[in-house]
Amino acid sequence: MSGPVVYMINKFFITNDAESYRIEKNFVKHCEILSSSEIEVLKGQRPFTIVRVFLKTKANSYPVRLN
Repeated sequence: MSGPVVYMINKFFITNDAESYRIEKNFVKHCEILSSSEIEVLKGQRPFTIVRVFLKTKANSYPVRLN
């Protein structure tokens, strides 16, 4: 990524020392990449990218529903 980036793991922002975090790829459920311009309250601010990593945790797992 180039330019300013904010990282999140699940619902938590990584506020310090982002370079020291390592995530095993087998524990990643999925990732989202958002532009700050997509968030209403951040419009007009200097643009940056938000990278959100969702891990395979019990909280991120939903039971399969059969209709």
